[in-house]
Amino acid sequence: MNQPKALTRIGLGRLLSLIYFLTWIYLVAKYIVALSTPALTEVFMNALIIALFVGLGLNINAFQIRSRSGTYRSLKQRALYIRDHIGNVVAFFVVPFCVSSASSLVVAANSGNLVQALFRTESYALIMVGGFMVFILLPALYILYRHGWE
Repeated sequence: MNQPKALTRIGLGRLLSLIYFLTWIYLVAKYIVALSTPALTEVFMNALIIALFVGLGLNINAFQIRSRSGTYRSLKQRALYIRDHIGNVVAFFVVPFCVSSASSLVVAANSGNLVQALFRTESYALIMVGGFMVFILLPALYILYRHGWE
């Protein structure tokens, strides 16, 4: 089955990341006007701190200090590894920043929750079941149908 050329070029993971980033822009644009400058500064500084801690943890967890042969990487090899994976390195900082800032902004501006702001429902169970269906079950069934179990 042929995929559209744009999807092949960008990749499904990058497309999903783009959709998430556009959602973050939507939430920030919608709720940023409701807060004062000091409150916005606090929201974004907290998000920055969270991004630094979580991003560092994610990068350390993903970074492979040993090569496939089991030898430790030299400083040059580590720098090259980071260079070759810079998109992932940056994403490990950007994602927690966006999640934290959007969530804090919505709660502080709306005294509500992110689920309500995005999905117009307060049913966490409905969103979890829907998310499971869309992001886990349907892709798994598609892969099973398209490529089989093995």
